[in-house]
Amino acid sequence: MGIPPTGGWKETFLQYSGIPRIKLSCIQEGVEKGIRVFLWNQEDPFFDSPDGERIAVITENGFLKRLLNLEGTEKNSYSFRVASGPFSERSFYIHVPCEILSNLSSGPGTCRDSEDRGIENSGISLHERKRILFVSVPWNLLDVEMGARWEFRLFYSPFTGKHFAETGPVVDFGALRRLFQELVLHAFRHLGLPLVKLRHPFLEKPAFSFRIDADGFSRESTDSVLRIAKGIGNAPFSWFIDVQGWGKNILHVKDLIACRQEVELHCYHHMTYKRESVNRANLKRGVRTLKRHGIHPRGVGSPYGFWFQGYQEAVRKFGFEYSSEFAFNSDDVPCFPYNDSTYPLQVPVHVGSIGVFEKVPFPREDMFTHLRGTIDKAIRDCGCALLCDHPLGRIEKYEVEFIDLFKDLLKSGYRCVPVSEVAEQTRSFLLQDFHPVAEGPTILIEGPSAGSCSFEVILPQGGEFEVRGGGSFVVREALELVGDEFPCPPKPEFDRFLVEHGKDQSLTHLTLMQWYRGLARFHIGRLRREARRRFQ
Repeated sequence: MGIPPTGGWKETFLQYSGIPRIKLSCIQEGVEKGIRVFLWNQEDPFFDSPDGERIAVITENGFLKRLLNLEGTEKNSYSFRVASGPFSERSFYIHVPCEILSNLSSGPGTCRDSEDRGIENSGISLHERKRILFVSVPWNLLDVEMGARWEFRLFYSPFTGKHFAETGPVVDFGALRRLFQELVLHAFRHLGLPLVKLRHPFLEKPAFSFRIDADGFSRESTDSVLRIAKGIGNAPFSWFIDVQGWGKNILHVKDLIACRQEVELHCYHHMTYKRESVNRANLKRGVRTLKRHGIHPRGVGSPYGFWFQGYQEAVRKFGFEYSSEFAFNSDDVPCFPYNDSTYPLQVPVHVGSIGVFEKVPFPREDMFTHLRGTIDKAIRDCGCALLCDHPLGRIEKYEVEFIDLFKDLLKSGYRCVPVSEVAEQTRSFLLQDFHPVAEGPTILIEGPSAGSCSFEVILPQGGEFEVRGGGSFVVREALELVGDEFPCPPKPEFDRFLVEHGKDQSLTHLTLMQWYRGLARFHIGRLRREARRRFQ
């Protein structure tokens, strides 16, 4: 697919969907190279040409408004729902403005506001003009950089029929990716072309990871989680250590290593900051402490899941291979911030944690019904499910249930892998380079790494193509679709969730000097408490 050189989410979407892309200065350049489908929102003289090749352009309403000189009004959407073809039935959370265009028919789907009222003419536009099919979505998102906008927001469990709240992006990017894959396939089929995608390696060997944000230390909690790991064959869980919270107990990281556990960093002080300098100091102290005990962390997870650009830059300068912030993305596949592989890979999570579910409240049975359903959905979508939870009154209260869940996953053929393996394999997947070329009824897949890859070839309806080139192929007539569901909760429940923020962001604004003073007060207070205990 052809895209302009402006990057943004359009490039991210293609990269982590395994759809080959090429950056172009103009559409005519792409047409001359044989490109016929474009993800485009830039002005281009090609749109004024009355003749030329048939092409399809996936775009956004703001661009169509400029191109066709239409009138438009902006309203705020809270969710989007498709109830009829040609796209799959689905609904998902998308808390951003939608653009309503005058004099242009609105197609499938409807944006809905926070009271679940439909917004008129807010669907997907399918518009043909001068041999060009425009497929336009109502939100101007193609240039958005992920992570930039997040909030304390609602999630929904279709497996229990309940909502819960957690930090997350204002757009359900996983659901948006699945919708855009359908838009892309619709565009290719309109032109009678096959769609070739790189197949994620985890779809061949499905897996799950268990990330443990170890906020503080207790011997009982640690032993309980290790018993869960041993109960399923010494499974390699990934522990993100809150270094200050563990204090002198940091010596016990050696117990984790002895049990084949992966040890990573959850910062020194349990907070994520806006300023790069404060994050650097926080990370430096944590890394230095772990290194004194022989641990060289490859990954880091931000406390509370907050994401700030200053935090991302600090993480990059420390050379971490991967990072994980709920606010950057959730229930999706890993990707590079700013589409730049010099940044640590962002690894999301697919489920909430026990503490979140207890607030709803979910009964014990509902918690694990939700976990199992979410894991299966994530594995069908991208081959790997990423779980995250906490000890200290959380995991250990459900030790038997976690062992039973994980044993059931292993019986289903899923592997348990550390988060670092997910990051390593996904990084390799995202950096693969290949080029499918259609020559009559033959598809040739070219590229330096094509011979070692697995591909999905989705044929146009009634089309017959022969596939040649290195690698293995899965030939399909349709996408393997994973549905989404986000019904807006009733107003009383909605209002209750909005006031229960539960996470204090007041410390995120600290300057470096304020951070050091706060740290000094903490250590002085701890020394005083120890002195009082000794001399009582």
